[in-house]
Amino acid sequence: DGRLWLATFAGLARFDGQQIEPVIGADADRRPLRVTALADRSRGGLWIGTEREGVWVLHGGEFVEELIPGVGEQPTTTGVVEDGEGALWLATNQGAFRRSAEGSWEQLTDRVVFDLDLGAEGEVWLCGGALQRVRGGQIEHVPLPHDQHCLGGVVTPDGGYLARFDDRLELVGPDARSRGSVTPTGLEPGWMSGPALAPSGHVWVGSGERIMDLGPWDRLLAGGVEPRSDAWRGPLAPSTWRRRARSGWA
Repeated sequence: DGRLWLATFAGLARFDGQQIEPVIGADADRRPLRVTALADRSRGGLWIGTEREGVWVLHGGEFVEELIPGVGEQPTTTGVVEDGEGALWLATNQGAFRRSAEGSWEQLTDRVVFDLDLGAEGEVWLCGGALQRVRGGQIEHVPLPHDQHCLGGVVTPDGGYLARFDDRLELVGPDARSRGSVTPTGLEPGWMSGPALAPSGHVWVGSGERIMDLGPWDRLLAGGVEPRSDAWRGPLAPSTWRRRARSGWA
């Protein structure tokens, strides 16, 4: 409907182009939900990931809470995506979880997952304490030449993955093997955010003070990566960058 949905530590809000409106639902009598992730729901509405409050569904103006079974304290959700079969995938501080379209839950890994992304063939990349790909019901570990945590990433047009680590970007091919890494110039270690892939195929990343266009994704390893623009000045936290692959990017 053209509105922008906002995940905040004071709950869920929406922006209609003129004003921000808090969205109050079934949790109104409790402390505000600390919302940490959002995703479109194929049957309408939103999937809402939270900090230690389970997963919520907003549909038809109603909030419905769904707790992840068998975990004790509910995890903090860091990423949410729904696949083509209607299954929900969660990245959390307690690992990755999958909820089938019929409502059954399974835990895929117990290592922290910071981000996840859905590929064109239905594969899901898990980025966290390890870099993994789930395909055909099997979890594949991606071998890397270092032991850093994967902090974020995006699926590339060839079915591979561009992963962000503390001080580098690692390009992984469709065979789940590293093709090499690159360290963009002008980025402060620990302050890189993203990456995001524009419709043009260019890779954008954020830093402590700016966002930068690194050029076409398939030329990152061709030589030194120099920023092509300096479009933002001012603080930009690593967690501010998100994307919406189906309808564009932001």
